[in-house]
Amino acid sequence: MEAPTREKVISRFLQTAVFEPISPVPLAVFRLVFSVILILEVLQLISRGDLLYLENPLQEVVPSEIVILLGMWVVALVGLAVGFLTRMAACVNYLCTVILLQPTALFEYHADLIYIAGSLLLAILPVGRSLSLDSVLLKKIWHRDLSRQPIPRIFNNATIYLLLGLVYFDSTFFKLTSEFWRGGLGLWLPASIPGMTTSNWNYMLNWELCVKFAGCLTVIFEALFLFIYWIPVTRLYLSGIGLALHLGITILFPIPLFGAIGMAVYILLLPDPTVNRVLSRLWSFGTTKKTNANASTTDNQILLKKDIVLAYSLVSLLVLITAAQISLIANVPLINSNGYYWLNRTLGIQRHHVFGDIHFNEKKRELALVYHDRSGREQWIPWITKDGYAGSEATGRFWVFWLRTSVPGAPLQQVWCAKAAESWAKREGIALHEGFVIVKVRRPDTRREWERDRYLKNLAIPWRDVMKLTWNDGQRQFNRIGLRRDEDATPPAKSGTGP
Repeated sequence: MEAPTREKVISRFLQTAVFEPISPVPLAVFRLVFSVILILEVLQLISRGDLLYLENPLQEVVPSEIVILLGMWVVALVGLAVGFLTRMAACVNYLCTVILLQPTALFEYHADLIYIAGSLLLAILPVGRSLSLDSVLLKKIWHRDLSRQPIPRIFNNATIYLLLGLVYFDSTFFKLTSEFWRGGLGLWLPASIPGMTTSNWNYMLNWELCVKFAGCLTVIFEALFLFIYWIPVTRLYLSGIGLALHLGITILFPIPLFGAIGMAVYILLLPDPTVNRVLSRLWSFGTTKKTNANASTTDNQILLKKDIVLAYSLVSLLVLITAAQISLIANVPLINSNGYYWLNRTLGIQRHHVFGDIHFNEKKRELALVYHDRSGREQWIPWITKDGYAGSEATGRFWVFWLRTSVPGAPLQQVWCAKAAESWAKREGIALHEGFVIVKVRRPDTRREWERDRYLKNLAIPWRDVMKLTWNDGQRQFNRIGLRRDEDATPPAKSGTGP
């Protein structure tokens, strides 16, 4: 048998990975799920924006321009979800994402990098061609049905590449240099710290072989994903592993939307027959290979030419973004700092050191806030619950905020604790000046070796009081208490008012 030439190999790759016609339904389903997840993120910003946008939640209100932008964002996302004026809604969503998420601001929430890149692609790709009000109106008014018109596979592959592939690729470099990830403890170590979980998972964490297998599988999976997901035979297996890993994130840690957005991307990787048998029958949208009988041949040819031009443009974009990401990984000054800042804000390019060694060093702290009223009753502000788990305040980006606040010696740490208490009290209608807040600390065991019942042992570590927060005429006062200065989890603070 004649060995395939390089030209034939390239041609075959372009056909299967770039130009192969596939159903537009999975991309439309991804648009819907992505929009719903982002709506939930925006609603969280609306309800708790004072913590992010204000210096003093007790004395200030969120600026009207931010409120208007958040409202516009929700309207655009609803339009994007149902597919009404899809292109316009997607463009408005992208602009709001870039303006309001600010991934380089107070703290970094890695889901924002996915939201930015995903929003850009939704504004570029023909995501309203199927499962949308636009397609229904087009069919009823102009008698043109574009929902059966296939799209090039690169539309799906490019989305997977930017939202998962590069993230996994970059994250692998951090994991391979991490002692506990190399030892298979990448899942076990963070999940063995009660304040990083939502409930007691000790029984599962005591399965040493299981948790180490999951940790090693994660590293191998992320290292290989970018290079093999283009191969059709791997898609079903990669989808199963990837969905399981992101489902684990959703269940174990207080970042359910971060896990959900990862699972949403795998909709685009599922083999076409799997997707079409479920979705196409459910919504009666035909199959991949059928052409559009209600549209003229000219319409189909115009769409095909537009899709091909967009496919080539996407390939060029992927090459440029890959070069920028690799230069960032290798610390090569291919682009100056302003250029990387622009890429971060507009494309979501950044290092992905989620759950790295820096988060689990020997000085790891957990902080909790407890409000005491005049009668002496105490109420645990649910950043960390009295049982020791992450509470309702510490969800999604706000859990990341609390992790950042808990880092020993973090700049303005005491101010962030005060803001966290003020934001909660304002929503609960509690007058902080009628009582005070105690900041508590404990140091969990973060040794890089598996140990049975480590979770329960960390849960049993007692809390110690380190600071008393009081409010006088709306002004904050900080008083360090309890611990010696060298044991304190917060920067040394003098009594007095804060900003």
